[in-house]
Amino acid sequence: MIPFTFQNPIMNAAGPLDVTLEELETLAQSDTGAIVMKSATFEPREGNPKPRWSPLPYGGLQSMGLPNHGYKAYIEYAAKLKAAYPNKNIIASVSGLRTDHNLEMIQAFNQSDIDIIELNLSCPNVPGKSQVGYDYEQTEDLFKK
Repeated sequence: MIPFTFQNPIMNAAGPLDVTLEELETLAQSDTGAIVMKSATFEPREGNPKPRWSPLPYGGLQSMGLPNHGYKAYIEYAAKLKAAYPNKNIIASVSGLRTDHNLEMIQAFNQSDIDIIELNLSCPNVPGKSQVGYDYEQTEDLFKK
C-alpha cells in the first residue's frame, strides 16, 4: 500500500461541481486535502435531463445521472492539475456501466497522474444501471477480476 499525505482530511465528493477542468481548478485552489474528480464513465455522458441540481440552504438535491466528459478527458485533466498543483492528491472516481469498462478505466488511471482511484458502485440516478454496491455477489465478482 502506498501511503498518502493530505494537507487536511476535508475534500469534495464526486458530484455536481467537479465535472469540468475549470471546476477542478477551483477545487485545487481551495484548502481541500485532495481533488476528487467527477465519477467517470467509459464514454462521455450528458446525464439526466435538466434541471438535475437544486441548491438548498445547507447543500443541494440532485439527480445528475453521471454527466461527465469520459475517463480519457479526466486523465488529461489529472496531468494538468498535477503539473499546476503537485502537492494535491488527485482522486479519480470510476463508474463504468459495464465491468469491462471499469477494468479498462482502472488500468488507464493506474498509468496516469492519478494518486487514488475510487470505485463508484452505487449511483441511483442512472436509469437502467444496477447498483452493483447493493449486490454482494456482483461486487465480489468484480473485485476478483
